[in-house]
Amino acid sequence: MAGRKIAIAIDDSDCSLSAAQWAVNVLVRPQDEVHLVAVRAVVTGGLATVTPLGTAGTVAALTQSYHQAVADEELKVSNMLTTTAAKVLKRRDAHKHMLPPAGGASGVAESIVSWAKAHQVDLLVVGSRGMGATKSTLMSLVGLGSVSNYCLHHLESTAVCVVQGKEAVIKKAQVRSR
Repeated sequence: MAGRKIAIAIDDSDCSLSAAQWAVNVLVRPQDEVHLVAVRAVVTGGLATVTPLGTAGTVAALTQSYHQAVADEELKVSNMLTTTAAKVLKRRDAHKHMLPPAGGASGVAESIVSWAKAHQVDLLVVGSRGMGATKSTLMSLVGLGSVSNYCLHHLESTAVCVVQGKEAVIKKAQVRSR
């Protein structure tokens, strides 16, 4: 029996690790191809507006600060992917992918869905904090949407949302006719 291509979206939250653990315990079979996907955060440190009075030294310092912040974020995400693959999945063959930042929760979800579509995953697993419709709606008013909700509604293949501390909710999206 051929294996499936399973993507598990992770971040540094407990619900993300809980979803990854659930996937390992319930879904992942030895023959499956497993991909851990994480989106690097948008780095804004050191991007202060440079006034016309800014000197070349100021610009160089801000640029260096920004590049260091990006390197720090990349190291953090890389370590998170490596640790999750080793400790949660316990698989050396898990593929690890750091996606570029897109900004905001909807940008994170868009990056994940875009990657999943491009790589033709059979199944995507995401975690959810389980805020519920009211809190999610309020968060969306300030530009923070639900990553799991976006993934469930925009991915054409099967997506699984694991709500921390609750049963998993499985949704098969309708495949749009082309």
